[in-house]
Amino acid sequence: MLIMVFGSVLCGAILGRYFKFFILILAYGPAMMMILINPPIIPQNPTRFCLEIVVLITGLHIGYLTGLFTRQIGASRTFQIIASAVHRRSGATM
Repeated sequence: MLIMVFGSVLCGAILGRYFKFFILILAYGPAMMMILINPPIIPQNPTRFCLEIVVLITGLHIGYLTGLFTRQIGASRTFQIIASAVHRRSGATM
């Protein structure tokens, strides 16, 4: 289960970096399929099944937010690099 949580956070981070929020709705299906395919080590009841779905979807959301923030950080860093290059090229001084 822990590996699936890390995988969903990583998948959410990749989705958050490159896609809009609505892609998470499509990612819920594979998250539920991963739980259905996962062979249970201990007998599962419906409560545990629902809890696993909630944990994986929460991992997707946390990963999505992480990817969204890294996209913003990367964009601001790229803007700073471009601005400093233009500033140097123009020969302006502060």
